[in-house]
Amino acid sequence: MMKGNKDPNYELKVTEAGSYHVEFTKTMRPVGKAFKGQERSLQQIFSIRDFKSIIEVAEGTDRRAAVGFLPLGWHEMRILHDPIKWIAEQKEAEEQSNRQAVLDAKKLAADKAESEAVKEKPKGRPKKV
Repeated sequence: MMKGNKDPNYELKVTEAGSYHVEFTKTMRPVGKAFKGQERSLQQIFSIRDFKSIIEVAEGTDRRAAVGFLPLGWHEMRILHDPIKWIAEQKEAEEQSNRQAVLDAKKLAADKAESEAVKEKPKGRPKKV
């Protein structure tokens, strides 16, 4: 289990980290004399392609009424985990580890060369002839 990168309180499986995790919320109409309606939420997992189509529907650039959350009456959408950001973080961590490995290898080579130079260097002062 890992934490979502947009909401640290949300936990997800590592195998599902390549997908968008989204929470939809809506406020139900008040029943009877209730002052405020009941709030309901739904958490869904979408592939990157499907999430882009949902955004297109939400923005009005795509007119497919059967897709998306607006026809279902959801008022708010909150991203819990963003796979694009996660992939970028993974690449950055890999590059950082590669840079660190190169620095460690250079330091090891320098230390080895220095120790060999110390072995070859004669000890003490040279004798006067």
